[in-house]
Amino acid sequence: MTSFQSASGVAGKSSLDALRERFKAVLRDIDEGDVKPNASASPAPGDPTASQPCHASAWDEALYVGALRDRRRERGIDASVRAIARETGSSSGRIGELLQIREAFPDKAVLMIGLFANDGDQLRDLSECGAAELSRLSYRALRSASRVSGFYARIGEVRRLAQAGVKGSGSHPK
Repeated sequence: MTSFQSASGVAGKSSLDALRERFKAVLRDIDEGDVKPNASASPAPGDPTASQPCHASAWDEALYVGALRDRRRERGIDASVRAIARETGSSSGRIGELLQIREAFPDKAVLMIGLFANDGDQLRDLSECGAAELSRLSYRALRSASRVSGFYARIGEVRRLAQAGVKGSGSHPK
């Protein structure tokens, strides 16, 4: 599983797919050099996906926003929080928090969370287990865990929150 993939897929699969398609369109535009100053990944009026509630987890959103920032950096395009917020149609505060969440849990942390969440099942991929564990947490819980100081302390906080059953019901509203 790459850092751009998600593990939350079952509930709300069609709306998660719609979110993925919106971000893929933005990434394509970046690749093709078609980024306009006020471009938005938000659906256009009349877009059938516009009225669908989004059930992507906060972790999915953090992955997408992180991938978008990385792609913009690779292409030499403004990758500031404000530029990404304009492009996605989200608030800059929301984008900043999602980037903070993504940076707090690099791929190494996801693997370690997966190691603890795996429960001895040797057939499961550790990054998949870690991503699934992070996808189950609410936006608020992820934001709280991302603010814990220290790499291992953050991993411990995710485990504590997961064991306490702090679950998300999808994406936090914009």
